Amino acid sequence: MSTRSATIIRQTIYYGETPNTEELMRFYRQCDGYPEGHGMQMALAVTEADKDAMPEACWMSTVLYEFFKMDSAVHIEFEPFGCEHGDIVFLYVVEGIVDHPWGKTKDGKLPVTISVYKHSWNEPYISTELNSEPIFSGTAYEYIEKFGKGA
Repeated sequence: MSTRSATIIRQTIYYGETPNTEELMRFYRQCDGYPEGHGMQMALAVTEADKDAMPEACWMSTVLYEFFKMDSAVHIEFEPFGCEHGDIVFLYVVEGIVDHPWGKTKDGKLPVTISVYKHSWNEPYISTELNSEPIFSGTAYEYIEKFGKGA
């Protein structure tokens, strides 16, 4: 299926009281961009990273390592900052929260959330985030519960 999507990966770092959020990367996916496809692969990558991530490890590299091990993850192209594809159907925002020193949350899970937005043709990504309610926003485990297992 050729459902196109884009993914933005961000992290928020807390040093003291002031959070600093930055975009780390973004990429476009030509096919399988629907929530049960690409979104599920992102969620599964986060849960796999949970098993292997060391407390001092960079969450993004561990998650992306797991994501790129999946066969269908090769159908992506990285977007330079400021570049946006105009023909996407879904926008994914994957956000990690880092408080110094890096660690997992109290329940032992990586503090990573996934938000999914239905995207309108040629709308800037930021407009979708600011003006639309996500069809999902939560942890990878909640994502799998909602979109996985024949749900």
